[in-house]
Amino acid sequence: MHAGSLRLSTLGEMAQSEQMMKALLAESETLFVEHKAGIAKGEGYQLAKAVGSFGNTLGGWVLVGVQDGKPIPDWEPPGGGFVDAVRQRLEGQLDPLPSFAADVLPIGDSTIGVVRVYESTDTPHILLVDGSVVVREPAQDAKLRKRGKYEATPIRSHYELAQLMQRGRVAEETATSRLDSEALPFLQESLQFQGPALILRAAPLNLSSRWREWAVSEAGVEAMRQLAEASPADNPEVEAPTPHPTGVAVTTYERDWVKWVAHGYRSFRGVRTAAVDGGGGIGLRLGYRIVEGSGNTYDWKQLADNGELEALLSPLVKAMADTLSNAEQLGRYAVHLIWLRMEELFRVEPQNAGEGSPPRHVPGGGFLTVDGLGDSSEREKLVRQWSEELLRATGLAVWRGA
Repeated sequence: MHAGSLRLSTLGEMAQSEQMMKALLAESETLFVEHKAGIAKGEGYQLAKAVGSFGNTLGGWVLVGVQDGKPIPDWEPPGGGFVDAVRQRLEGQLDPLPSFAADVLPIGDSTIGVVRVYESTDTPHILLVDGSVVVREPAQDAKLRKRGKYEATPIRSHYELAQLMQRGRVAEETATSRLDSEALPFLQESLQFQGPALILRAAPLNLSSRWREWAVSEAGVEAMRQLAEASPADNPEVEAPTPHPTGVAVTTYERDWVKWVAHGYRSFRGVRTAAVDGGGGIGLRLGYRIVEGSGNTYDWKQLADNGELEALLSPLVKAMADTLSNAEQLGRYAVHLIWLRMEELFRVEPQNAGEGSPPRHVPGGGFLTVDGLGDSSEREKLVRQWSEELLRATGLAVWRGA
């Protein structure tokens, strides 16, 4: 296993291959790997130093329960869940926390803790105990190298610090530009920018070759199928995937026509399309096919005030967040929500008798940047927050429950 594959491999791949785990352990400590005997209380600084250096550089692996390049036979993971223990040790030591995934994996007759840290765009990650910013440099001390050891080093120049500070801004601008209409033609074509529809798109700030490979792999196809099938309807009809040299798209249909009732009714059939483009984007479209003359429409403002728009959006945000996390495409994302011709489903303002037709305008959409966490419980907490922020970005009021 060479350094490039170490940087791009995922925790899920390690869990499925003991050979890969042994190859990772055999690397000893390098630019991309560091070993820790344990992460007991009081050892948070050393763990934070390793994790921060990976986030500030190119990402990497922290192997816990390893000493002198070998698993510690009697090492046991902390109680209460390994990923939670890692987060607890890092909190108060490192600001901000980079995206990471963690698990306990078997290797031979032993087990070790594996922490996968991703190259970050939320840099610099600062060690709070002394205010230092540590990185990993290709050249290392010859004596350390002989012993199979590696030590992260603090940056010593204003230029390096300035580069880290600009990394996130530049990456966010670049990611947002990929959501322009002409940047990702396959994604644009697949999501059919016509309404009525809600369209949610995301572009990773870190666009590695791994993303491009994933977009055209069997795993990418399956991920899009699951995303498209995550529909409110039971047993949706699934179309055959639409392949493309840069990605794949999958479309599902609700089997039955649905009626929403509020001030009237509107019969429609939901159509959901999920697509990934290796050029740097993923999208999810929730569209509606309406029965002509099927009745009146919802009151748009009332839906916003009652939180029903949020209830409509949250499942889309959750499905996309879960898809990215399950594929370990972690890090930060520029996210865009757009509402297209939703006035065909909803009245925009209350309408009294004799006032004529309602306005033909619905807020168009909004951008924000979100963090893709590897821990499902943390994702659940953030889904509602992301949904609210996206709705506010469109200019809509969002109701908060008690």
